[in-house]
Amino acid sequence: MNEHEALDALRAADPAPHPSLPEDRRTTITETIMSSALPIDGAGSARWWRGGPRPWVVAGVAAVLVVVIAMGAVVGSWRDARPAAAEVMESAARAVTSAETTYQRIPDERQAYQRTTETTAYDAGGYRYTVERTVETWVSPDGVARVKTTMGAPRFADPGHERAWRQQGGPRLPGVSVPGATKGPAVYQVGDAQLDYQAMLALPRDPGRLQARLGRDRFDAARRLLMAPALPGDLRAALYRVIAALPGITVTEATPGRVTVTRGGDQLSLDPRTGAVLSSGTTVVRQAGLVNCVSTVERPASIILTCADANHVLEKLTWAQWGGLVARAAGVATVNTCDPDCAGGRFVSYPVEVTLDGQHVCGQNLTLYTRARVHYLDRVPRGLHRTDVTDLPCGP
Repeated sequence: MNEHEALDALRAADPAPHPSLPEDRRTTITETIMSSALPIDGAGSARWWRGGPRPWVVAGVAAVLVVVIAMGAVVGSWRDARPAAAEVMESAARAVTSAETTYQRIPDERQAYQRTTETTAYDAGGYRYTVERTVETWVSPDGVARVKTTMGAPRFADPGHERAWRQQGGPRLPGVSVPGATKGPAVYQVGDAQLDYQAMLALPRDPGRLQARLGRDRFDAARRLLMAPALPGDLRAALYRVIAALPGITVTEATPGRVTVTRGGDQLSLDPRTGAVLSSGTTVVRQAGLVNCVSTVERPASIILTCADANHVLEKLTWAQWGGLVARAAGVATVNTCDPDCAGGRFVSYPVEVTLDGQHVCGQNLTLYTRARVHYLDRVPRGLHRTDVTDLPCGP
């Protein structure tokens, strides 16, 4: 390739082809490449070094052309074309079954944990405001669910509304309820039926058979089930494939870490890299994964160190440090003497200092402490050390 051929190739390639770039920017990029590859003489024309064209110069021009043209193609395809919904859902199905945090059922001495938030807008009592509700759910291997619900303070659209509300003593507003906790069998809504944990596990993984169980509005039923805690990975994959086969599903958002599919007014967002569900409507999945029998998700008041029998429990924990590589608290350890045996023993309390460390990724946005160091300040329970270490396993 001589200098004329190189210039002709550069002009023909149009190294900044994307139409979103203004003309002056396209010209600047072209001139920059040409001037860096071809030295300009005092008369303003391109010249070659003495002795003829240097191979490294020609190679440099070709390399720049390839890179810039490729970049233009990537930007153009990403901005102008979204993947088909079927392609997105199939990719998510493959990703969720291969993810390291995927499980088929809850292992012994673990719990499936999920934390969601839902933001609801209200126009009531003369005020316009939103309320965020947080729901934390723990599902144990026997299908029993413990649910904790907390409500955020109302957020007013108009500062004047907030002042008026406070001047009236902050009366109870619709949608703002007191925190609560419940415990009972986990319930999964599948079409018109409500299933317990074991019945949910028995749902078919074949997309054709599964869609028949979802009822008339299959997209709505599938996305609701996908938002439920403790779903096995292969069932999530089957639900994604059910959605992939439905008519009228469109991709309305596509980024490397988030894809949103919609039908009518319903939508579902997921991470195509892992297959994790991110949100459905105004409900957002903040964390999900497998935790210890009593998790260390957020400054727990107690931690069970022996999941099988609860004969060794840390209680009345007051945290002086939380959220870094190490967490520290003061409290008491309640230990069964198991004398003459554990069934006939009595529980004794010991003052302790507790240190948690060993952070580990246990699921979606879920990094937990997986080791507890318990230092006994006074007496030491029989069979334990002055500083005793217990693993708090998580994940599959």
